[in-house]
Amino acid sequence: ANSTPSSSFAISGSRDETETSLRSMLVDLFSHTLVQSKGSLSLGVNPDGSMTGADKLQPASSFDDAPTSTLDDTTDSAVRDWDIEKFVDAVKKRNPSLDWMQVASFMDAEGFVLADVRGLERIARAYTRATGAPKFPAEALIGRTWNNVRGQVSFLAIALASPRSFVSFDTATPRVSLTTISGNLESGFDGSKSGAPGPGGAFGADGPGAKSSATKVHEMNWSAIPLVDTILSLAETPEGSIGSAQKLFEIPLRYCPEVLVLSLAASMMKRSALRKNLLAALVPSYVGSQPNSLGVVRSLWKLDMTVVIDSMVELWLLDQGNLPRLLDLIHELKALPDVLSWARPFEFSIDLAVLASRREYLNLEKWINGCIVEHGAPFVEACIMYLSKKTESSTPDSGMLFSLEATAVIFKCLHTSVGIMPYELVEKLKKLYASCIRANPRLAIENAGMGGGGGGGVGSGMAPGPPPAAG
Repeated sequence: ANSTPSSSFAISGSRDETETSLRSMLVDLFSHTLVQSKGSLSLGVNPDGSMTGADKLQPASSFDDAPTSTLDDTTDSAVRDWDIEKFVDAVKKRNPSLDWMQVASFMDAEGFVLADVRGLERIARAYTRATGAPKFPAEALIGRTWNNVRGQVSFLAIALASPRSFVSFDTATPRVSLTTISGNLESGFDGSKSGAPGPGGAFGADGPGAKSSATKVHEMNWSAIPLVDTILSLAETPEGSIGSAQKLFEIPLRYCPEVLVLSLAASMMKRSALRKNLLAALVPSYVGSQPNSLGVVRSLWKLDMTVVIDSMVELWLLDQGNLPRLLDLIHELKALPDVLSWARPFEFSIDLAVLASRREYLNLEKWINGCIVEHGAPFVEACIMYLSKKTESSTPDSGMLFSLEATAVIFKCLHTSVGIMPYELVEKLKKLYASCIRANPRLAIENAGMGGGGGGGVGSGMAPGPPPAAG
């Protein structure tokens, strides 16, 4: 008999029934790989609003196994036979008050997996026909973690890999500014204003400047902070943590790493392990390679200075010979007080302060005395450790900075603070000072010239004797 196939979709006049039918239709249509079945495949909309040919849609076995494009010439022609515009018009006629943003949210349904870019294009065309909006709304795709994580990752993977802009990531807010790293990027796809399609709309043919347009699409996509936050959230789910979500970051790493690093720094997902790992891998390359990357580092500093400071410390730990270049950058950023206050370990801050004092950026004695008051014994112990390492390693070819004058200043400050030190720390300081005097007798002369206190220099009065016996 001429009964309606079970997999066809009737569009009724009831709003609830219409939305239910649309949800089923969208999952079944856009997430499936289209293959030719018996006879030719032709999809259409009947006068009563039902779809014909939907029973010939066959699902791909899995998203991972599905080819990037499964539509051959014959099948592509069949898909064109199904007029998306007529279908949307029929739906709108049946229910003109339908909320198409809610329809867009129907993608978050069990079983939905987007197979290829042609499915994405059909979705975007349908939404544009229904609403007049140039692109599929990013709000339906980012800003929250879907119940169907696999479907969300598949949608993001195809939308973000495409050199053409089908989703309105470029209007999502907040977003990072790109002017400091890429010049004037206020224009969107194909040179039009952000959020508006270029010539031919979002689906226009690529012109001679396709490469630059594609790069601009990637930059505009990845400057959207909610996009990055959503992917970081997906990576923490059981379904996304196995690698599929973090693989999405391979796209900006290839096309616009500067944009990615800024968006990661601006991300609200401060506790994300993936964010921390990506920043730790990316930021040092910018911090350690100025002046070309100065614009990126300036922006990073404004977004999250701690990621810049952490990278400075990492570069110092790798090679303490990096310190002069790091101080150049810090001075350029006018960030010396902040770096000295926040950087850990203390040995890095002390090393930086010593070099800054040699360049007359800092009063070393005042800074050390202030740190002793603020941090107490832990900072004192760090000073002793610093002097010990510098004394042991200070050779012409060691690459380490060592200043006799700075050493005398540190000893002077420590001497004036022996009253707050535990006995064991005082003994360490006494032995260290004696060792330094033997290694470089000029230190005693330098110290005497600075007035170490009580006329006896830094070494005098440092050992108050053993602690008193109990009771």
